[in-house]
Amino acid sequence: MYDKILALLKLCLIPQSIPSKVITNIDWTEVLAFAQAHAIVGLFWKEIQNLPPTIKNKPSYKDITNWAIAYKQIEKRNFYLYQKSAWVCSNFKKEGFEACILKGQGNAILYPDIYERSPGDIDVWLRPANKETRKTTTKERRQIIIQYVKQIIPEAPIRFHHIQFDIIKGLSIELHFFPINLNNPFANKKLQCWFHEMEDFQFSHTVKLHNNSVICIPTLKFNLVYQMCHILHHFFDDGIGLRQLIDYYYLLKQEPNEETKEEIRRMFSTLHIEQFANAVMFVLHNTLGLECKYLLCPPDKIRGSILQQEILRGGNFGKNYRFNHSTTGKKYFAKIKRNITLVNLCPSEAIWEPWFRTWHFFWRLFNY
Repeated sequence: MYDKILALLKLCLIPQSIPSKVITNIDWTEVLAFAQAHAIVGLFWKEIQNLPPTIKNKPSYKDITNWAIAYKQIEKRNFYLYQKSAWVCSNFKKEGFEACILKGQGNAILYPDIYERSPGDIDVWLRPANKETRKTTTKERRQIIIQYVKQIIPEAPIRFHHIQFDIIKGLSIELHFFPINLNNPFANKKLQCWFHEMEDFQFSHTVKLHNNSVICIPTLKFNLVYQMCHILHHFFDDGIGLRQLIDYYYLLKQEPNEETKEEIRRMFSTLHIEQFANAVMFVLHNTLGLECKYLLCPPDKIRGSILQQEILRGGNFGKNYRFNHSTTGKKYFAKIKRNITLVNLCPSEAIWEPWFRTWHFFWRLFNY
């Protein structure tokens, strides 16, 4: 169904002359709709501008106008989020916290065009700047951050790993107590220990943006573990689109050395997520054209094909899934049914997902 669009996407990721056969009979309106569903409009735009004048199936003036408008909106939003990401880091420093920007603009700077990634919200990993206060437990840290936020936004929504801090109109900001969690409590404990061991490196890893402002982002090794867990978490929660996979594509293009790759593979094994990682490698290689030399682990065609099918069905964060638009009760059982069918992709997370979701509901009910 999407063969021609995916072939075009692969060529957009590896810039080269687009063969006429790829775009013969392609519906440019469908391409834009697909790109919007997966939040990857910007990736197509540059190549569409560079289409050879000799091709017969050109985008119409209306198609070009729609693409240009969509890209300009993305570009403008990226300018804004680069500015606000720097402001967030600076502001929290004044408030007695250290801030590390997760995903978002930290991923965007890895793209060939730093304004082409469709931006979302700002995710900030926060910790107290005071070294003594920092030694507290995760639970105590959570309370420190929650108390700070509640003074400003009393009704701020809280989840297990973050609190909403929408202090800027029209911009969603999530303050993370820790980057992400796994459903399996035993694997999650190991992940949180690893986050704790690695956190000093993350809060001291700074990059300079195009506007000369400075933000703190995670290191490459940290991101390759964290963002795999993030993809996995959302896959079994609400779904993922191609944007999350393309983020990972550009992380791997930074070429971690073999020692780092081996360490990451061991971590995947420790967390019992290696089967899912193998499936991700298949999608990166088969669908997005990432060369084998960049892959972390062997691609798994069987699991990878299932993952690819789910990604294409669900769209960005599963917005095309019917259950994500259902009532709470229907959604609860629809997710369980879906995850049972996908258990082979990552048994550890799929089996524990209903337990974690139920536990999380009561945790929020009785604590916040």
